Amino acid sequence: MRQSLALAEVGPMTSTSLYGAGRLLDNSDDAVNSLDLIDTDERREDYRSLLDWLLAANFPSLKRHINSYYNDDGPLLKDFFSDEVINRIDENLIACIQAYTEILNACPVDHRDSGTFAVP
Repeated sequence: MRQSLALAEVGPMTSTSLYGAGRLLDNSDDAVNSLDLIDTDERREDYRSLLDWLLAANFPSLKRHINSYYNDDGPLLKDFFSDEVINRIDENLIACIQAYTEILNACPVDHRDSGTFAVP
């Protein structure tokens, strides 16, 4: 179920910005698998990286900035926001990933495989 390494890497829009969240995803299959818990209309295939998708899913207002960057009309995340804001976004994504992972790990294994993720 793990995304390819190319998708788990820090993405083009988020390049050199969201180190903590990127490292967490790169180092944990459970963290990547837990992202299946996110109920969003955003399709992973529409993004150049898993981290770009996660950013759009958790901060919908940033989707237009990601799309602008993809269309060569916008800056990298690090060029748009201050270091302080980038750090807060990274910390929030880390907290979200950790929460999703805790929820996933609370599910019985048979429920994980079924895709229902029913928490007892």
